[in-house]
Amino acid sequence: MFQLIVYIFKIVIAVIAGYALSYTSDKEDKAFVFHYPLISFLASSLVGVIILIPDYNSFLIGIIFFALIYYLAHNLEDFTLEEKYKFLFCSINGLIIGLGYIFYSIVVTLIFIYILNNFTAIYELVISNKKKSSKNSDIDSKNDLELNEEDS
Repeated sequence: MFQLIVYIFKIVIAVIAGYALSYTSDKEDKAFVFHYPLISFLASSLVGVIILIPDYNSFLIGIIFFALIYYLAHNLEDFTLEEKYKFLFCSINGLIIGLGYIFYSIVVTLIFIYILNNFTAIYELVISNKKKSSKNSDIDSKNDLELNEEDS
């Protein structure tokens, strides 16, 4: 009986985490709001049932994960890159919850939501650092060329 209560608790947490990942403030982007909790629900429910088997093999969990990834890769051609990452993360998060690591899943979900909400700022920061480093390397290479020309 206790295992059933834990299983239901895992499913509820997986659906809540999937919905938290799918939430957007755009009214136009509400079409995918049910896909993310569904993927998280499927992954956590399948893994949760496999764990209830007394002598389960972890190879089955890997097969479930790769089946979900295969499905996502072949059926999500018209989605954006951000939506594909959300689907991938929801399936991984469902697997983590199904294994029983609910606290870790909540922490990772909060970090992922923070990254998604601040993606443009993080992207601009990374790109600006790359541009600065490439400019510095260009200046260094020009200085090396000037020194080599003076030597000859």
